Amino acid sequence: MPQFGGGVKCPRCKKTVYAAEKKIGPGGDWHARCLVCPDCNKSLDSTTLAEHQGEAYCRACHASRFGPKGLRQGTTMHTEPISAVSSSSASPASAPARASAPAVSSSGPKFCSGCGNKLIAGAKFCPDCGNRV
Repeated sequence: MPQFGGGVKCPRCKKTVYAAEKKIGPGGDWHARCLVCPDCNKSLDSTTLAEHQGEAYCRACHASRFGPKGLRQGTTMHTEPISAVSSSSASPASAPARASAPAVSSSGPKFCSGCGNKLIAGAKFCPDCGNRV
């Protein structure tokens, strides 16, 4: 804290943060207008932010920027049971075995198109990113 006047400085804009506009974020107190994702400008709070080296990001942008590379969130990998592809000479008799394999139903869990996270049944908005379902 400075010796004369002023107060705690916002990590993003380096200006004084007063009590009426204070939000707690990575590295201390932030202005409410400064605590936004630098990639998508989404307003952040303690439940929606992810921190990386003192910078605040929304969970979706943090995952896409710093998450594992390769298979991204929201992408699914479809596989068949090993028994369905193990025989090289497929006969019509093996067709019912494939049909009895678990199928993906449309009534299963739904995922957000914005962030790829699982949605709560009957929800109108994604609880993580706020996108409309």
